[in-house]
Amino acid sequence: MTGPTEDEPAACDSGEMPKVWTATPIKRDFKPEFDSRCPLFMKRQKMTLYPEKLTSPFIGSAPFELVSQSSFGQGKRGGPLPTGWVHMIALIMVDLERVHPPFPVVGKCLDRVAFTRIKSLGKEGRVIKVDREDNTAKVTVKGVGDVWLPAEAVDVAGGMGLDSFMFTSPFVNTPFGGGGGGYPQQKTVQQRMATPPLPLEQWRTHPQEATAAISKMSKQGRVDEAMSAVELMVQNHVEANTFHYNAVLSGCKREGRWAFALGLLSKLRLLALDPSIVTYNSVISACAEGSAWQVALDLLQACSADRRILPTEITFNAAISACARGRESMMAMSLLRTMQDRSLQRDQISFGAAMTAADSWQQAMHLLDLMTDALVSPDVITYSAAITVCGSKSQWQHALYILEGMHGARTAPNQITYGAAISACERGHEWQHAMDLLSTMYSQKYAPNQIVSSAAISACEKASKWQAALALSVGMTASKLEQDIISCNPVIAACANGGQWQLALQLLADMNATGSLCPDCFSYTAAITACSRTSQWQRALQLWDDMSTAGTEASSISWNAVISACEKGGQWELALCALEAMVAECLPQETTFGAAISACARGSRWQSAMMLLGDCKERKLQPSVISYSAAISACEDAAEWQPALQMLSRMLEDTTTPNLVTYSSVISACERGLQWQLALELLRDMARLKLTPDAITCSSAISACEQGGLWHVAVRLLADIKIFAALPTHGSTAAAISACQSQGRWQMVSNLLLDTSTPAGAITNSLLADSFSIDSAGAEISGSDLSQLSWRLARTTRHFASSHSMAKQVSGNLSQLVLSEVSSDIQLSELCSVMWSLASMSATDALGDLVKTARGRLEKGEGRLLKPASLANLAWALSIADSESAVLLAVQRELVRRLPELSQSQSYRWQMEFADATLTILWASSFANTSAGPARLAARTALGRVGARLDPAGKLLPAVASRVGLSGTSSRMEPFIKKAVADVLVVFKPPGWEVDLSSQEQSREKGRLSEFIRAMYYPSNGCPALLLDASKQHGFLHRLDVPSSGLLLVATSHKAYFDLHFQLATAVLVRDYAVMSHGWMAPRRREIQAPVHWWDSPALADAPSAVLPSGRASRSFCKVLSYLVKGGVALSFMAIRIGTGRRHQIRAHTAHTGHALIMDGKYSSSAEYAVSQSWCPRNFLHRYRLAFETHGRKLAVTETLPSDLGRAMARTTPLRAAMDMRSWTEGSELQAWHRCPVLEQKGADDSKHGHCAFTGTA
Repeated sequence: MTGPTEDEPAACDSGEMPKVWTATPIKRDFKPEFDSRCPLFMKRQKMTLYPEKLTSPFIGSAPFELVSQSSFGQGKRGGPLPTGWVHMIALIMVDLERVHPPFPVVGKCLDRVAFTRIKSLGKEGRVIKVDREDNTAKVTVKGVGDVWLPAEAVDVAGGMGLDSFMFTSPFVNTPFGGGGGGYPQQKTVQQRMATPPLPLEQWRTHPQEATAAISKMSKQGRVDEAMSAVELMVQNHVEANTFHYNAVLSGCKREGRWAFALGLLSKLRLLALDPSIVTYNSVISACAEGSAWQVALDLLQACSADRRILPTEITFNAAISACARGRESMMAMSLLRTMQDRSLQRDQISFGAAMTAADSWQQAMHLLDLMTDALVSPDVITYSAAITVCGSKSQWQHALYILEGMHGARTAPNQITYGAAISACERGHEWQHAMDLLSTMYSQKYAPNQIVSSAAISACEKASKWQAALALSVGMTASKLEQDIISCNPVIAACANGGQWQLALQLLADMNATGSLCPDCFSYTAAITACSRTSQWQRALQLWDDMSTAGTEASSISWNAVISACEKGGQWELALCALEAMVAECLPQETTFGAAISACARGSRWQSAMMLLGDCKERKLQPSVISYSAAISACEDAAEWQPALQMLSRMLEDTTTPNLVTYSSVISACERGLQWQLALELLRDMARLKLTPDAITCSSAISACEQGGLWHVAVRLLADIKIFAALPTHGSTAAAISACQSQGRWQMVSNLLLDTSTPAGAITNSLLADSFSIDSAGAEISGSDLSQLSWRLARTTRHFASSHSMAKQVSGNLSQLVLSEVSSDIQLSELCSVMWSLASMSATDALGDLVKTARGRLEKGEGRLLKPASLANLAWALSIADSESAVLLAVQRELVRRLPELSQSQSYRWQMEFADATLTILWASSFANTSAGPARLAARTALGRVGARLDPAGKLLPAVASRVGLSGTSSRMEPFIKKAVADVLVVFKPPGWEVDLSSQEQSREKGRLSEFIRAMYYPSNGCPALLLDASKQHGFLHRLDVPSSGLLLVATSHKAYFDLHFQLATAVLVRDYAVMSHGWMAPRRREIQAPVHWWDSPALADAPSAVLPSGRASRSFCKVLSYLVKGGVALSFMAIRIGTGRRHQIRAHTAHTGHALIMDGKYSSSAEYAVSQSWCPRNFLHRYRLAFETHGRKLAVTETLPSDLGRAMARTTPLRAAMDMRSWTEGSELQAWHRCPVLEQKGADDSKHGHCAFTGTA
């Protein structure tokens, strides 16, 4: 040792800086965390400790072995410390509570709690490293961590040369304040004894006075002075007997200085003084206060072995208390039985200490029964301890039962008792019982303290009762109870659980503003969780940044909260970045990977989800069923059924039991991957596993039935949902309706749409019957019900005939209902569905407000959570609503962000759904005249990649010219190919030929054009696969009615097919028509905008389309080229260009303006039809021009009027014409619609020739 000797005063006495020992942190760049309110606050990375002459009387005289020279003295790596009475290191044997400069433990400062933990016995130590240059020694303490000591401490321990010794650390009292270098000067033993002098001579003759004086010092906490007095007595040959040492030991008992007490016990034996039972009681009590339960038991055993000393009830009570401090319940119970065996009286102290040691609620209840058998009445302390034990095991019922028993035993509960009961309710999530107990405390005049109030707040937090938690917090402030982190954090967490993110952020800001409360990791985590649950991911990331700026160390729970916030906001990229950053700082947990996998599932990133699942297993973490289900859900969204089945198989191999969500996702993945047989087989597997399918599972299975044409199975599954899941979902009902519709079961479609067993179906019937009252609906209509209701009404008006007034009434009622029921709780996907339904019914009254709501949701980033179909529905509704372009631009930006996924996906079903959604968004932007430059370029590139991937590697050559009639004319009235450019064909369709766009359409008159096109390929070359695909309309881009004639575009490759559809959606592809109509249309008319409605059901399949408010938005551009007369009947010859392609659009629009086409039996009057029948063979409608792009070239193909229409025109008499009409029949190049001249206006009265209420002139 290098400290001052007895003859040399300490350096600090002279005001000089003493020699220091530096405890170096484990990491050289270590930055310890400090709490400015803590008295152990430091501002340095190295901590200074002062040596001093040891005054302990028992150095080298301990009766048990602690450290061997081979381990410590040579500075070598040693094994666990030898086992004697205890496993300790030198640091443990000192009164660490007196050492204020803290030691670094595991990279953190050692506070008083850590001091007490190190002081506890039963710790194994290991010497890790001795650095002579740095004068430090690293020692690991089991259960505590790494501790750095001065090398001298190791030298002293190893240099004793004794087999058995007791080592005391050289560190002594150095409290802050005063003295040299900012520390108080420590008095030596001689200085402490100098003033005032002790009456040794009087004590020589009156030892009782010495005993009284020493006892007084001990009671006043001056144990060191009491020990110095005893030493002076020995040095001056004044008799120091056992009573004097017992007086010193009484002070050790109060202060828990068990190591010091053990030294005194050893010295008694060296001085040939016999310790008494009082001595042992004091030392055991000191061990109990210091949680040294092993030493206490060893002392009890030694005491029992000494026949001269008999342990008393006090001895056993002290030993039981030591076991209680060490949470050794079995030892405490054993000591209780030993007391009974030795006929020692067990009192309230005995049972109370054992109750404190109990580690199960069964033991606590058993101890209460034992007290009853022993005729010992439990006191309030025992009851409180029993309630505490029950509460710690979440047995709140037993805790309240014990509390109720106290009233029967006439034992009044105190504040501690109520606090323990409230804590028990808090652990059991019984906030109402906690509030009742709190109210009882007030009624019995007990004012809840800070701990009790905090427990009640925590109970409210766990039950998500944020109002009650906030009220209790306000009550604490009103009662002038100081708020701390423990009471504030649950309030923030309660607001988070209740979805009150604004309030949670305000509370966190208030904590920062007070100055006395510093938010910790839990505070920030609770606020981040609040933002996460409400998809406020931007605010969550801002809180994370604030947390890092404040220097608050993040926990794994904090990282999980941030990743979950990114997941809720659809920010899968940020979630993966957060996971990567977390791995660099701490070990991720399985829940962390689960949150990241869920984020990938939200973004349909199934590859990333599978990689994370594999990384989780590589880290020896077992993925939970939630993680597996989330990864499978990612495959489901992307229609990747093979990876989904692989993960299901892996789950079974890992003995992870799949649950209902897992099977639902796998079935949906198979259904979306067009594997309907596998989907139904998995549904049967669920039955074998006794898993009852829910509505979501059945919905996927019903969609699979649609693919297999099993409409009856779909209807049965829908009925099963009503039996097992109470109410079917919107998806299940829609899937069943689609299955029935695909098989032509229209009566079943009607029954399902108007099914009154669901809230949406019941309201649909009421609205159709005009018996629905909005006031009676109230708050019973959820966002899902509103979505179902609007969709059912839209489908009903599409499928079944209804009067204009009825449709207008229904759409009006629906608009009022939507405006009154839509709330902030409705999901954006449901809002998109409602907007689509309203737009399809032309219920534009409610769309304005909904557009504002949708815009706000998109600005918050919720568009990332939408599926492509929902995004397309929103765009379509926005185009009809004539809304601000900013909203459509936001939809376009989201589309551009997602387009790379279109070309990366391997799922055919998902690619087709995404491609359809992309084309719908582009069409909506074009129809609404909203710029879509970046979106158009990105979409065209992505669609081209998808088409190229679907096409075979080789090229298919078309047939020779002689077979396809490349040089033919329309005089034959047979179809022929007008132009062939690579993988694009321009085909002439004569009247009487059907453009069969689906496999279910049957030829009604002459032939199917799809068969004609396929017949033009040599069998040796084969036919392009696209021409056989009914889902791709056999390659046709558009259709013409059977009686009409004109040019058609046919794609023979998927790449051309998608590119032509892109042109169709963006109005690049132009379709011009030549028509002749009844009457003289006003030349100034340039545009007709009128919604065209048609019905889908077979019963109305032949019904003409109608201009109705519930129809689809339609636009036609017209130019009057000539006025003609035939038999006194006025005729108009016009060129028309369509902006949309609705069913019978030109025929419906011209009829709506009062100028029906010639020979159009569906849209003209019977008289007009009869007159024109004599000179015109069919309806006068011919598509004469197509303009499009292919392979970087702009092409325009024209075809003159067929011979039958040419002869009909020759029979008319032209009155006025804007151009030479012979060009339409003589084969010259026809002009595009926009280049055609317009017939001059000569004062014609428009009222005589019909007027369109929907017309806008250009």
